[in-house]
Amino acid sequence: MCEVRPNQLIFLFLVGAVVLSCLFERFGLMLRTMTPMHVAQRTPQAKGPTGRRLESVHRRPALASRTVLVRSRSAIPRSQFLNELQGAATLARDHSTCDGSDPQVNLVFVKTHKTGSTTLSHIINRFGYTRGLSFAINKKSVHNGHLGYIPLGKDSPRETFLPPIGVSKYAITKFKYNLMTVHVRYDRAAIDSFMKSPTRYVTILRDPGFQFESAFSHFQFDDAFLTQEKKVYSTATSRLARFLDAASFYRERLKHLNWEGQKGLRWYYAKNNQMYDLGLDHTYHTDQEVVDAYIRKLEAELDLVLITEYYDESLLLLKSMMCWDTDDVLYVAKNMRPPTSADTVPESLRARMRKWNAVDAKLHAHFNRSLWERIERYGPAFQSDLAKFREELESVFQSCVGDLKISSQGRFRYSNYRVRAGSGVNCTLIAESKSSLFSSIWGQQAQRRSIN
Repeated sequence: MCEVRPNQLIFLFLVGAVVLSCLFERFGLMLRTMTPMHVAQRTPQAKGPTGRRLESVHRRPALASRTVLVRSRSAIPRSQFLNELQGAATLARDHSTCDGSDPQVNLVFVKTHKTGSTTLSHIINRFGYTRGLSFAINKKSVHNGHLGYIPLGKDSPRETFLPPIGVSKYAITKFKYNLMTVHVRYDRAAIDSFMKSPTRYVTILRDPGFQFESAFSHFQFDDAFLTQEKKVYSTATSRLARFLDAASFYRERLKHLNWEGQKGLRWYYAKNNQMYDLGLDHTYHTDQEVVDAYIRKLEAELDLVLITEYYDESLLLLKSMMCWDTDDVLYVAKNMRPPTSADTVPESLRARMRKWNAVDAKLHAHFNRSLWERIERYGPAFQSDLAKFREELESVFQSCVGDLKISSQGRFRYSNYRVRAGSGVNCTLIAESKSSLFSSIWGQQAQRRSIN
């Protein structure tokens, strides 16, 4: 019988501990993946840039996370879902512009991520605040009112919303709203149930070759990198390129990390997020027939899809559709990335971002075409109206805007213009930060609700 030395016993013990640790980690990961409350649909285990299995993710000390609650439509049989989409696409809806009547005051803005949506929500918020309108906002989210990916349903007004102006918190059946401008996942039937009728629906889309770059920076997808990778890839562009080298692998790692106290939230942000925000589960993103049918459904249901790259043109169409005045759509850009945070991204890298977000690219291309079709229908006055609008925007900028302020909120860095001193109330409403205006909206709606 051979003699086993103490140092050999230690070695064998360490090897056994490593093996048991790996088995436990793998088994635990499998259990988390299979649990019904997991935040994301199951996907094949991703391979890393060197073909490795998904490794455990280094976690920073963090607050206790909560699950991202998402109502999945993938539980519906595909054939049934496709039939529902095709039926919705054939429903006749009135998307006409206004007829010269009073301004329309009921509007849902489905706020997508990293598309210039904060500036647009500020425009609509200003319109509603100055007219004393009621907003569908999350009563538990005092700073911005966002609903995020909270599933909406018949109990949402009672459980989630701040009561409308002049309505008691107990009069749930009277919870009907004029405006909705917060981050929310599009669910037409659910949203219709608590909006006043008739209500217009709009959203905004951005070329994913630029939207994903902004999302990568803002949501810090490079948290999925190993520590050594962060040292090697030190610039924003090099990290973006590295992520795209093995995007499925890094996205899978994001599934197990927290963001804003929610585990796995960035998994949703990291691929085709615009289509997901508009209601189509990632499960269907590889099914071209379903994707095409869903785009047709959106075309039938949405009254206007604005395009970030043609912001001013889009706002003119919104103004026309809603019977608003030019003053109602004047703006100063909000929540911009600080100038130093954006590297020069080569077109080849933008093409890779579009390929990774192919469904968003298809969605954007479709509604970019429809935008220009609507501009054609606007008529020959469009270009002169656009020129006048831009003159007004320049005048507002010169009159209302002071210097550029770079702010930090937790991990976020963004820049906003200060309001020029002594420029007046209108300038304050146009140029003030989104948080300042939202605070006013919250205060107005909370203070003016009925106490009976």
